[in-house]
Amino acid sequence: MAIRAIIIALLCFVGCTAGSSQVSGPSDISNLPELDTVEDVIKWSNDNLYYKNVDKWDRAPTVYSVIDDGYGDCKMLAGVVSVLLDSVGQPNKFIVIKKKYWHMFNAYQNNGKYYVIENARLLDREFVNHDDIKKHFGVTRFEKVFTNYNDFRKWFNWYIYPKN
Repeated sequence: MAIRAIIIALLCFVGCTAGSSQVSGPSDISNLPELDTVEDVIKWSNDNLYYKNVDKWDRAPTVYSVIDDGYGDCKMLAGVVSVLLDSVGQPNKFIVIKKKYWHMFNAYQNNGKYYVIENARLLDREFVNHDDIKKHFGVTRFEKVFTNYNDFRKWFNWYIYPKN
C-alpha cells in the first residue's frame, strides 16, 4: 500500500530527527500493522491497545514503542490511532484539551459527521461539528489541534513536558 509506505518513511524520518532517544531505528517500523480501512483501525486498536497511565508527565514516545507495549496514556493511544488512520488514508485531527489535566483524543469526519476515538476506543455517537465535540468533553475550546502525531509530539516534548 503506497500510502502506508510513505507514512512509514515520514514517521521514521521525523521520529529519528525529533531528538528522542526512544527511537531504535528501522526495526521500529516492522510493528506498524497493515490495515485497509477505518473500521480495521478501530477493531485493531480495540483488540490490541489499552489505557494505562504509568506517569502522567512522561514524554510523548514513538508510536512504535506504544504498539510494542500494547498500552499507553491518552496521548500515546491518540498517537497510535492518528498514525493508523493516516496509514489507511483517513484525515484526522489529534486534539488537545485541558480541564484539570491535559487530555488528547482523535477526531475524523466521514459523510458530514464527526467521530471521536478516545483512548483507542470509538465513542458510541456521532458529532455534528467541533462545538458538539467540545460540549461532550465539557470545554469551550480546543487547546491545540494537530494534523499528525509527530507535530503533537514535538510540541508536547518541547513545550509541555519540560514544564511539568
